[in-house]
Amino acid sequence: MEETKNTIENEHSREEDGTRRKPHADLEGTGVLRDLPGALTEIAPEGSRALLIACEGKSEAAVREAIARKFRVSAAYPEKTSDGLKEFAKSVRPGEDVKLVIAAGDGELVDAGKFVAARYGLPLCVVALSQADVNYHTFVSTLRGRDGTGKYRAVKPDLVLFDYSLYPDSDVRNAAAYGIACSRLVSAFDAFATGLVSGRENEDSGFGIVAKSVAELLSADKPDKELTGKATARLSRACGENPRLSGGGAALAAEALEALKRSRNEIPKLRGENEVLTALPIIRLYAAFLSLLPTLPVAAPDGNLRLELMARIKISPFAAARAISDREELVGLERAAYILKEYRADLVSRCLIIEKTLAYSAKRIKRLYKDKGYSYNNYATASDVGLSLALATEMRGGDSLIKIIKQAGYLEGLVTGAARAFR
Repeated sequence: MEETKNTIENEHSREEDGTRRKPHADLEGTGVLRDLPGALTEIAPEGSRALLIACEGKSEAAVREAIARKFRVSAAYPEKTSDGLKEFAKSVRPGEDVKLVIAAGDGELVDAGKFVAARYGLPLCVVALSQADVNYHTFVSTLRGRDGTGKYRAVKPDLVLFDYSLYPDSDVRNAAAYGIACSRLVSAFDAFATGLVSGRENEDSGFGIVAKSVAELLSADKPDKELTGKATARLSRACGENPRLSGGGAALAAEALEALKRSRNEIPKLRGENEVLTALPIIRLYAAFLSLLPTLPVAAPDGNLRLELMARIKISPFAAARAISDREELVGLERAAYILKEYRADLVSRCLIIEKTLAYSAKRIKRLYKDKGYSYNNYATASDVGLSLALATEMRGGDSLIKIIKQAGYLEGLVTGAARAFR
């Protein structure tokens, strides 16, 4: 079961007056690692000690060598385990002379760095080493451990570096980047729909920047690590400015699918790969729900059924019961339904456009990368995807239309048909 903490207890203040430095502009492009040492001196004194949090490897060695030109370097390396990095992040103790945390890796490792930087009030530099993540700029640290997944309010990085030459030449990583970019269309839709309900209709939902990134990927013959890296770097910045873009129904369902795989002692695919499976069913579920709106009666969610479903991904019955009771009431459900009815035509139109884009992109991903053994064959059944959609609301995250559908009592009834869309 997930835990949520609003803040991480700081053991040291960030600045004497409690303020935070203005974030540095990103370093982005092939070979920009050479500029990292100079940029770091703007957020920490030259010659001071920096703590590098990374996994050992060729790219990590290059990062460490660059940092060592102007800083003394200590390193913390997590053990290679399938249990996540929560215990590792909590165990890291920077020395008293450490003035800077540098997290070099994928999104999971960077989240460990965010946790440490927030806990000890230190500046944070992120060096992205995977093109398959879009949460490098966000302030949330999601850490999975033996006792479940915790989401913590941490810090946004002071500096983020995207050097495409450090990314792996991996068809799977490129496919995951492709998938996570396309599924941000669902995140943008959720941001728009829930913005209408909550009175944020004038806020930018992020559709424009997501659509631009997806269009560039779809127009390429075969996206390589530089093209996918550019797209996810752009989306990472967008997620930092608008945290709702990092969540949404597809991301929540993908998280549930990963929990389902782990409950069976199976290794889940990368988040972007899983979002390829959940994005299209989610948007079709949204379209089906919106079609009911003119005569939508509100029904009570079936708590017993949800307890049974949650048990299938090994959430304890006591934690599951608390989760259901905590989320049973949605303030203003009738008002939400009324507003969605008012905007139904626009919402349905957006659903149809996104559905067509996702259907095309899913086929394209499978076709582009199947020549090197990349495949979803035997990975997940329609039943698995349906269960993931049904349990998406039990994953902690931002607002999404799927939560309104659950509270209206329609989620379980709609997921069966929507799940057939994932093939």
